[in-house]
Amino acid sequence: MMQLSWFDRLLGRTLFEVPCVVTVENTFDFLHSNVELQGVAPECGDAVQVIDAPTDVPYGKTLTCERRAQVMRGGPWDAFWGRFSAMGEFLELFDLSFTERRQL
Repeated sequence: MMQLSWFDRLLGRTLFEVPCVVTVENTFDFLHSNVELQGVAPECGDAVQVIDAPTDVPYGKTLTCERRAQVMRGGPWDAFWGRFSAMGEFLELFDLSFTERRQL
C-alpha cells in the first residue's frame, strides 16, 4: 500500500481510497485487464494501485470483481511533467525522413 512521504506532501500530492471494478480476461482472443474507478476520474500525474488485485485467471476465463484502489492525486508539478513528457512522446510519432528515393 502506498503512503505519502514528506516529499509527496511538499509536491501537493494527496492519497485516498475508492471502490473499483477489476476485469481480467485470459482467452484465445484477449489477454488484458481493466480497472474502472467508481466516483473519481484519474487526471494527468495520478497513480492508481489496486488493493488485492487478482493475478491468476485460468485460460479461457474472464474474471470481474470489486476491489478497493488507492489513488495518489498528483500535484501541479506532476500534472505539468505528465503533459510535458506526453508531448515529447507524441512528437516521436512524427519522426520523418526526407531522403530521396534515388539514393536508397
